[in-house]
Amino acid sequence: MLKQLEADFNHRLLSGSSVLGSCTLDGFPIGCGIAAHLLDIGVAVIDLGPDWKYIGDTAYGTNCYSHVSDHVVCLGSTVNSGGNSTGPSNKNCGAGQSTQTTTIVSGNVTTSAPTTALGAFIGGLFGGPPGAALGGAIGSYFGVGVTGSWVPSTNSLYVGPTLVVGIVPGGGSGYSANAVTVPSTQNPNSIANGLSFSVTYQPFFSAGGTVTKSPGSGPAVAGYSTGSRIPASGGASFNICVHNCGC
Repeated sequence: MLKQLEADFNHRLLSGSSVLGSCTLDGFPIGCGIAAHLLDIGVAVIDLGPDWKYIGDTAYGTNCYSHVSDHVVCLGSTVNSGGNSTGPSNKNCGAGQSTQTTTIVSGNVTTSAPTTALGAFIGGLFGGPPGAALGGAIGSYFGVGVTGSWVPSTNSLYVGPTLVVGIVPGGGSGYSANAVTVPSTQNPNSIANGLSFSVTYQPFFSAGGTVTKSPGSGPAVAGYSTGSRIPASGGASFNICVHNCGC
């Protein structure tokens, strides 16, 4: 059976699909040909484990999936949509995702009040008032809040919770806005959706830079940043699509 699956996949390779690297299924090694076959016959991407993400059309091919290791499987046709069309199933997504550089515009606002209170509580349990003071100071480095992202090329919106950490006391509170550049080989919506990590260097309010990495969506992307968390911060966010999804 496995040989037949690999043979089916090799036939698709001759038709223009492509594969880079090795793949896994639920954490176990599996031939990329088998993984692609499972996707091609209509198995939902979630059934291949949480390490897979749909990234759409790329320079490698159409209807592509990426693995957290940044390996890519491209099938060349749309699956799980009841048809044989190519590209995103949402007709409002726009065109040219795989042929031009795109942008993701994001912003967030956070407060360190909850983390300061939590740090003070934990510190007080172990060290009384001095421990509470120290715990509160440590907690102020962290902050929780909300974040939002907009992909202009498809007019897609994403929102979700975020956790940040600064490098100075009180650094968990603040706000920032940034715009990162996404190369044509990556899908900006795949980066904006789901889990992502970022590091921002903000020496001045109006002059800074940020780097964002979304597991399974290719290399990190970078861009311009402005905000109040001076001089630097890092964070983790989890966004869900709320408008013009499926791009």
